[in-house]
Amino acid sequence: MDALLVCIPPQQARGHSGAGDFNCAPDGRLTRGCGLIYGGAQLLKTDGLQAISETAFSLNLLWDQMASKGRLYGVSYSGYWCDVGRPESIALAQDMLGSPDV
Repeated sequence: MDALLVCIPPQQARGHSGAGDFNCAPDGRLTRGCGLIYGGAQLLKTDGLQAISETAFSLNLLWDQMASKGRLYGVSYSGYWCDVGRPESIALAQDMLGSPDV
């Protein structure tokens, strides 16, 4: 395992309008697909960063390398999650904080 990503089932996501990012096999291995949403938290081995020459880049480059080797894993978060990347989602997130399911 080179990375473990927290992933969100779409039915648990609030304020997210895009497709998902990954599919998850029964053993936790991730592949690209629209089944789960990346939740913004990860544990990551940094060894693969040496192969990326750009100083500013998307972690998708590293994740794709790991996935191609079968070394990218995910864990599904069972609570509700809110995408706060847009201003209109902030109020939604604040409302969710009062819920025991977050």
